[in-house]
Amino acid sequence: MLCIGINSMRMIAFSGIDGSGKGTQISMVERFFRKKNIKFKTIWARGSWTPGIELVKKLVRRDRGFSEEEKARYREEARRNPVKQKIILILSILDLYWLLGIYYRLVSWCGKVVICDRYIWDTLADFKVNFKRYDVERWFLWRLLIKIIPKPNPSFMLMISADKSIERGLIKQEAYMESMDVKREKVKVYEELVKQGKWSHVIDGDGSIEDIATTIRKALAHENR
Repeated sequence: MLCIGINSMRMIAFSGIDGSGKGTQISMVERFFRKKNIKFKTIWARGSWTPGIELVKKLVRRDRGFSEEEKARYREEARRNPVKQKIILILSILDLYWLLGIYYRLVSWCGKVVICDRYIWDTLADFKVNFKRYDVERWFLWRLLIKIIPKPNPSFMLMISADKSIERGLIKQEAYMESMDVKREKVKVYEELVKQGKWSHVIDGDGSIEDIATTIRKALAHENR
C-alpha cells in the first residue's frame, strides 16, 4: 500500500513537451490524492502566458476588430520586434516572481499540495526557443528567480520525440500546434536540461499510461515517506 504524508510534501511538478502525457498523469494523481483525502491544487503555468502577462497583452494589443488573418500578422510583427520581445520577456519573468515565488507558497501554506502542470524549466525551454536573441539564463533577474522559487519534490519529466508530439497532437485535434522545427528545438533544450539534472525523475513518455502512473505513485511514496 502506498502511503503519502501531506506534512512531508507540498509541491510536485510535471514537465514535458505537448503530448508527453502530463495532463493524463496529473489527472491520475488527482484521483489518487482524492482517494487518500489529500488536499491539492493543480496550477498550469507557462512563462509569457501567465495571468498577469495575458492581462497586459489584452491592454496593449491594438488588434481589436481585426480579422483572424490580420491578428496573426499583427502578432507576428510584434513577436519579431526586439524591443517588444525584451519588454515581454522582462514582464514575464517579473510575473513569475509573483506566481511561482509567492502564490504557490500561499497555496501550500493553506495545507494543499501544489501540482504543477509545467514549471520553471518548461518556461526556460519556451524562452530559449521563442526569445533566441536573449541569453535569459545569464540575466540577474532570471538567476534570482531560480533561487527564490520553491523546489518541487518530486519533479517528473516525461520525454517523447517531436514526431510523437505531432502525432498525439493530431489525434487530439489541437487547435494550436507548434511546428516540427519548433518541437525539435524544444526537445533538444529538454534533453540538455535533463543532462543538468533539473528533474528528480525522467520518464519515457512512450510507456503505457498505467506503467507511467505506477512509476509516479512509487516515486511519490518513496520521496515522501
